[in-house]
Amino acid sequence: YYVIDYKTNHLGSATSDYEGDALTAAIHHHQYDLQYLLYCVAVKKILAVRQPHVAFEDLFGGVVYLFLRGMTGGPETGVYFDPVPIDLIQALDASLSP
Repeated sequence: YYVIDYKTNHLGSATSDYEGDALTAAIHHHQYDLQYLLYCVAVKKILAVRQPHVAFEDLFGGVVYLFLRGMTGGPETGVYFDPVPIDLIQALDASLSP
């Protein structure tokens, strides 16, 4: 399972505006990293109910943010991927649980 989100942000007109460090900067600037961490916790909770006998780390693949305006270049242009450490998701889940 993956968290996938589509974004229509205009980051610039050049292909390089939708690659590597530029995407990472946009993710941090708009706090999408916080957003997707919360989504990851939600996915963890849903999978715990739907597939309780399978470890979360065996089911979860990470986060993909697709910046649609940048998906016109190479195969990775406009695509941001974060495998998100399972330990981080578990720690966040624990800190948000009552």
